[in-house]
Amino acid sequence: MSPSPVTIHPVDLAIVAAYLLAMIGVGWFVARRIRGFADFFVAGRALTVPILVTSLVSSYYGLDALFGDSGDASREGVVVWFTYGRPYTLALVLAAFLIAGRLRRVQVVSIPDLLAVHYGRPTQVAGAIASFLYSLPVLAIMGLAAMTEVLFGTPLWVGATAGAALSVAYVAMGGFWADTLTDTVQFVIMCVSLAIALPFVLQAVGGLDGIAQALGPEALDPLGAAPPLYTIAYAATALSVLVEPLFYQRIVAARDAAAVRRAFLWGVVLWAAYDWATMGIGMAGGAMMATGVLPADTPRDQVLIRLVPGYLPIGLSGFFLGGCLATAMSTIDSYLLIAAGNLVYDVYRPVAAPAIGDKGLIRGTRVAIVLSAAACVVIGLYFERIKEAWNFMATILTATLLVPVFAALFLPGRRTPLAGTLSSFGGLGAVSAFFLALHLWGVPEPELETRVATVGGVPILREYALFFALPASLLGYAAGTAAGRRG
Repeated sequence: MSPSPVTIHPVDLAIVAAYLLAMIGVGWFVARRIRGFADFFVAGRALTVPILVTSLVSSYYGLDALFGDSGDASREGVVVWFTYGRPYTLALVLAAFLIAGRLRRVQVVSIPDLLAVHYGRPTQVAGAIASFLYSLPVLAIMGLAAMTEVLFGTPLWVGATAGAALSVAYVAMGGFWADTLTDTVQFVIMCVSLAIALPFVLQAVGGLDGIAQALGPEALDPLGAAPPLYTIAYAATALSVLVEPLFYQRIVAARDAAAVRRAFLWGVVLWAAYDWATMGIGMAGGAMMATGVLPADTPRDQVLIRLVPGYLPIGLSGFFLGGCLATAMSTIDSYLLIAAGNLVYDVYRPVAAPAIGDKGLIRGTRVAIVLSAAACVVIGLYFERIKEAWNFMATILTATLLVPVFAALFLPGRRTPLAGTLSSFGGLGAVSAFFLALHLWGVPEPELETRVATVGGVPILREYALFFALPASLLGYAAGTAAGRRG
């Protein structure tokens, strides 16, 4: 059972309500200006650098980073920033300088679209499945459910359903333009609220010295205290950035590749600062749990939302809660649009074209947004922690798409349809089989909060899925290439 709800002043609740109404208003306003599917799905390919920066930062960092990373930091310490987070920085720089220009030259709308051009329909379907599963904003839905439970004591399914419904309302109306315009507002709220909250919370625990005294010196070890392979496994999830559907959508929607590079570099700086703030607040929360200020049984994903409102004055607390909500909404709206696009543009359109038309695509995407939101609620209620859901989704995406996408972009003349099919379905199948096996035969590992199966005396953790699935995708590509040459 979770601790009792946090008391929130009516002024703070009024601020949150005003934010929600403003988001709906933006969706209604933009919906009146949609002229075609390109406007609805990629904003007419006209995003400038400032809008790209705000859209990238607020969309990619949702409540999985805010609640999940702070919860991990409360238990593991600064390793969350140094070893788990900074590989993402490297991957983002690589994406900006290696992928953006090449992708712009191909003139596609989505990753499955790219796979269709180079490998054909079967690989496109595998890519659409992986992209759809990854793009379902399950993590943000889980965060909203935890947030409403903390604030109002509502069951998890109520918060998940309400948050999904609100996001559907404005992104289904205004599409990508509504998404990017609201992201700009959400970006400001999200960053400023964290900057305000951090010094209040750190002061309450005596800074880093107080944290080290409460949690032990290992909390300040950049490599952490977990087994090295476990740490490497989480760092390896940064590979998902290189085939991140949201980034590819933003690259396609930008005015040119130079705008993408500038936006990504600004984003790296802002993401690093954001990570530092969430980590600091999470570690302070862990110190308070260790010293009895917060209940010792506080769920880790709820540490930040239970801690911060009590250290901010009236008004600023509402501003912070609006920032939390903004963090969730910016992720939900962006990824719902991508997931719906996977179903309609990548799977349904090739079958229905040309009869479907622009209006049919927009109408179908709006229906798919609703269906995707419903799927999010169901899946989100299955996972217990944000971190384990993230590992599953990042592994699915990376194992299925990394090899065929990079071969499509960087290996001209070596692509065959069979290579793409075996690589994508090989990775997708290996991930599915691994997680199913750990679900059936694994046992809980409470210290690392995961599942483990012992094979021949060797412990295999659920986080190790990518170590098996990515080689399967590589072998599939090699086998398909060799068979294509013989043919």
